Amino acid sequence: GSQVTDPEYSIGVGLFNDGKGLVGLGSISFDKQFIVNTIRLYDKNNRFRLNMPCKKAAATDESGKDVFYDICHPVTKEFRQELTDVFRLNYMALKEQKDQMQMPSQGKAR
Repeated sequence: GSQVTDPEYSIGVGLFNDGKGLVGLGSISFDKQFIVNTIRLYDKNNRFRLNMPCKKAAATDESGKDVFYDICHPVTKEFRQELTDVFRLNYMALKEQKDQMQMPSQGKAR
């Protein structure tokens, strides 16, 4: 028979700020064989949330608003939380690097 194992994955995150809570855009690669792009990381008052790639439906809801559905998504809430944590940690490290690079030097001008 065949044996199923958990895939290895790696992520990439880039800083992005739309002024409405979107702070990062990322991707995830599984076993260097399959990649999912356009994963959005939102930060609302230090509460991070991932949005998966989605597509606009042809229909609208009862109030006339557009309806979107995920093209792909984590199957379990545990894996969604794991991904959110990994994206958040990578985003925070990247943001800290950027913030340090933008700090003015502490020396005196002569």
